[in-house]
Amino acid sequence: MSDTTNSAQAFLSQGFKLRHVRLIIALEQTRSVTRAAQNIGISQVGASKALAQIEASLGAKLFERRRTGLEPTETGLRFLDSSRKILGEIKSLEEEFSMLTDGFKGHVRIGIQTLSVQSFLTRVISTFKRSSPLITLELRGGNIVDLMNGLMRDEIQFVIGHQNVPAVGPGITGEVLPSEPLVVVAGTAINKKNLTWADLLNYRWCLPPPGTPLRDHFDHVLTTHHLGTPPILVETSGTLLAEALILRDGFLAITCSSTGEDWRARGFVRILPIEVPPMTDPVRLIWSERKSMSRSARIFLGCVRHCIKDEELASG
Repeated sequence: MSDTTNSAQAFLSQGFKLRHVRLIIALEQTRSVTRAAQNIGISQVGASKALAQIEASLGAKLFERRRTGLEPTETGLRFLDSSRKILGEIKSLEEEFSMLTDGFKGHVRIGIQTLSVQSFLTRVISTFKRSSPLITLELRGGNIVDLMNGLMRDEIQFVIGHQNVPAVGPGITGEVLPSEPLVVVAGTAINKKNLTWADLLNYRWCLPPPGTPLRDHFDHVLTTHHLGTPPILVETSGTLLAEALILRDGFLAITCSSTGEDWRARGFVRILPIEVPPMTDPVRLIWSERKSMSRSARIFLGCVRHCIKDEELASG
C-alpha cells in the first residue's frame, strides 16, 4: 500500500470532519473560496487552509481554478457524491430524532414543471397529509432546466415534469405518473358543429408561454394540421389570470381535464367537442439516487407509488 493511500485513509478515518463536508459542497455550489467561506461562516483564510489540508491528505486535487471559478476534478466529483450522501444521512438522523422527541416532522420540496398530472398529484397530497400531517410539502414551479439543477444541488428532493431520465445522466431515476386527458375550453359561445382546429384560430386564445410542455404540445398539434399560431393571443403561466381572461373576455384555452371540469362546474366555460391528442412524452416523478433520501422523502415516494397502484387497479 502506497504512502499516499495510507495518508488518505488516515485522514478519512481520523481527521475528516463534518466541516470539511460542508466546505466541499459550498465550494461546488459557489465556485468561489470567498463565497463558500461566507456560506458556512468561516474566514476565507480558514477555507483555503482547510481545502489545502484535504487535498494534501488525499494526495489529489478536488478543484481546478478556471477563469469561471473553481471546477471540480474527477476526484472532486466523487468526493462530492460521498459528501452529499453524508449530509443526507445526517438529515435522516435529525428527522429520526425529531420523530422520537416531538412526533415525526419533516420537509419535502417538490419542483413542478407541468400541471398535466394535477388531479393525480392532488390525490397524492391529500393521502400523504392524512398519514403524515406534520411533514411539510413545498411545491415550487419552474422550467425543467432550473428544477433539475435544483435537484442536483439538493435544493429540492423531487421534480415532476416531462424529462427523458436516461438523457440526464447516471444516478437520476424516475417513475411515470398517470396523466390526464387534455381539453379545449371556451368562455364564449361557439355554436358551430363539427369544429376543426382551423375554426378555433378565429378566436382569442390564452396559452402558456413557449417552451412549456403544454404550449409545445399545442404548437405541435397545430403543426400536424398545417396551422400556425393563433393571431390573437395572450401568453401567461398564471392560472388565475387565465381564468379571468376566459371568464371576462371569452378567451379559449387548453388545459387538463380536471381543471376544465372544475371551470365548467363553476359555470364559466364550455368544454369544446374537439379531440386533443395526448402528450407523447410522459410525466415523471424524478429524483436522484446519488444522494441519501431523507425519511420524509421516502414516505412521500411510498405514498406516490401506493397511489399509482390504486390508479392502475381502478383503470384495469
